[in-house]
Amino acid sequence: VYSRSKHNSSWVLSGKLITFNVKAPEPVKITSIGLPASADMLYGESKLLEAAVEPADNTEELIWESSAPAVVSVDNGTLTALGCGKATVYCKNQDGTVSAACTVTVKPENITNIAVVAAETKTDRITFTWDALSYADSYDIHRYNAQTKKYVKIGTAETATYTDETAEEGRSYYYLVRACDKTEDGSFKGANTKVKLASRPPKVTGLTQNYSSTGKIRLVWDD
Repeated sequence: VYSRSKHNSSWVLSGKLITFNVKAPEPVKITSIGLPASADMLYGESKLLEAAVEPADNTEELIWESSAPAVVSVDNGTLTALGCGKATVYCKNQDGTVSAACTVTVKPENITNIAVVAAETKTDRITFTWDALSYADSYDIHRYNAQTKKYVKIGTAETATYTDETAEEGRSYYYLVRACDKTEDGSFKGANTKVKLASRPPKVTGLTQNYSSTGKIRLVWDD
């Protein structure tokens, strides 16, 4: 007669207790980990960094670390770009004897769709807008100076619109719009985009027309 005791490793055979040992399965250690050598991300983006681990039936947990958590954080392989710059992401086995690394570069998202607001642009001012960026605290506006051959800051915008009230009538200007994200150390990092915009030309006055004998029309206006 066989009956099992409350212990998994004990059985009773004809009134006699038989004890045997049950061995736990041997752990399967990781022998190799593969990561891409590099990866690019945009500020604020999240993406999964997949590790190629051998053997597939290993019993170890992966340990993820970032050399610069303020730039790139990592949670079980999911990367989040928190700042512009570079960070090295490490993937290791539990005792750190097997590892791989990936260099992640975080770039700022570009400013797009800069355009003149025609209804608000006059002969003495240029108003323009652009697509707002979620990470931007503000935007620095620079205008190209032909004498110094440099872009010079002319103002700051809290939202995605700016009016240059120093523009002269009928002139074109080159602007640089920089999205700013204030970091903990007080510095600013962000994308910048250059664009050429123009103010309205002066209103034509004194316009007259003269007919010639050849059938052509000659237009004349005030200088």
